[in-house]
Amino acid sequence: MAWNLNVVVGCKTRELCKSLAFLLDRDTRPDFVEDVDAGVKPLYEAVETLDFPVSMSCHDRLLYIVWHDTGTQIEDVISAFGGIQDQAGIKAVFLVPDEPLSGDEDEDEDAPIDGFFYVMRDNALVRVSRDIAKSKGLPELSFENVDAALLALADTDLL
Repeated sequence: MAWNLNVVVGCKTRELCKSLAFLLDRDTRPDFVEDVDAGVKPLYEAVETLDFPVSMSCHDRLLYIVWHDTGTQIEDVISAFGGIQDQAGIKAVFLVPDEPLSGDEDEDEDAPIDGFFYVMRDNALVRVSRDIAKSKGLPELSFENVDAALLALADTDLL
């Protein structure tokens, strides 16, 4: 389980970003596929099994999604967006696992208690170190700065 899962999804158009946010939101997600317009039916079918996020915001063609203390796993999100990559795909992720990070046997300085940053490359998540981000002039990768950092990662060809 993820204690905190922040995902930035890149959408083909601004309208698609808004449609995706509409379909993910607790207050607006239709209950049945029959209630969805044919044009967004594939999007609905892709995300209908995901938990409702606690917040979302559109930034041009980027949709910033936040799940907190949720059963939604990053693998669930990758699977959901895998079928609609031609319309919307994961760009960047910040993940704080439910299990504690402190005291892990393989703990190092790049595995801080506040979580991990990833970018999606070739259909796989690649962990981003703070040193690489700093060398590219990106905002600090930290829990306190997660919004700016994730949006910058999503909009950068880092690797």
